[in-house]
Amino acid sequence: MIIGAFRKYVVLTSSSGGDDLLYSDIPKSLMLLRGQNPYLVNPWRSPYPLFLFVVLDGIMWTASGGEVLSGTSIGVLSWDIRVAGLLADLCVGGLIFLVLRLRGLSGLQVLVPVGLYLLLDPVALLPYVIFHVDAFGYLILAVSILALVMDRFLLGTMLLSVSVVFKVHPILALLLLLVWIARRHGITMALPSFVSSGVILVVGLAMPLWIPGYTGSFFGYNLSTGFGNGTASYSLLNFFYAVLPVSVGLALPISTVNVIWLAATASLFAFALRWVWVHAGRVGPIEVVLLGLLVWLLPLRELYPWYVAWALIPFLMRASLVESVLAGAFLELAYVIGGLLFNPQGSPFPLIGSVYGFFLTSLLYAAFNIIAMTSILRRYVRHKNCPGSIVN
Repeated sequence: MIIGAFRKYVVLTSSSGGDDLLYSDIPKSLMLLRGQNPYLVNPWRSPYPLFLFVVLDGIMWTASGGEVLSGTSIGVLSWDIRVAGLLADLCVGGLIFLVLRLRGLSGLQVLVPVGLYLLLDPVALLPYVIFHVDAFGYLILAVSILALVMDRFLLGTMLLSVSVVFKVHPILALLLLLVWIARRHGITMALPSFVSSGVILVVGLAMPLWIPGYTGSFFGYNLSTGFGNGTASYSLLNFFYAVLPVSVGLALPISTVNVIWLAATASLFAFALRWVWVHAGRVGPIEVVLLGLLVWLLPLRELYPWYVAWALIPFLMRASLVESVLAGAFLELAYVIGGLLFNPQGSPFPLIGSVYGFFLTSLLYAAFNIIAMTSILRRYVRHKNCPGSIVN
């Protein structure tokens, strides 16, 4: 943790936080703090739930001693948020350690997963070069998993719901978890979790629909942008809106690619839902949450390394040493190739800076997702002949 904190701090002191934080997240959060509507102003509109801006407001207000409105510079606010993100990341590393110890593991089975989270470049450093506030969502997710492992299902589902209204990536994980609780422990025990989660989602995601500009900004942005020329993110859908047009001249409209994305996500979710329903007595909450995140991230139309970290956290908490190292190697290789994508001069691979380079990197991130998903299914097969066995 000390080494990880030092490396992160060095990156923080050598960067400003990046355009997303300086020119979108902070200004939009300040608008909300001043009673203005952040969903009506460009650039980039505000493609995030309202709670994300509330969290940033809380951090800025606390760090500034309640003087945010008096004209604190953007640079100071950026520093405060990034330091808070660093502390959140260290807490996540500590929570991974705690969950593994609670499961009775020790030695390398604990140190390697924690070390991978805190030291792996695409997770530990890249999000600080161009800072992304997902770090605060990671912390909420990690605390929710800790509560679930301790059989505090109501608290765990409430926290997981809060992580959904911070950023929507765990939405399918929450749905699978609620089904798992109902199937494994009965509808009576699951009812408080259903009610509390429903209230949080209504307040955090549904009620803001009445804010002018929210629907167009949140849904419109995420359904219509990010495709570019296939060199914007590391999604498998780069194949449809980049590789096919370049290689065979077949350009699909955005609406068609969105249908492919939604169909792929729905199919994966249907498979995961049936699997959780059938095997609820054998799998634990970590596997269920991880499976929901993988179903969301694998076909996601815009995928970045800091999105992958949402699934990396429960994956590392499962503490399969070989699988953790293998997945870490794929992520690190993707990070190295990703660096060449933006600096192809002198590269031994002439096509590295093209859409093919981005698609290759997309395949590496997809390999991590597939390894994680396979590890869940394989571990079930290993235990399927042990009646009553539980994989926690």
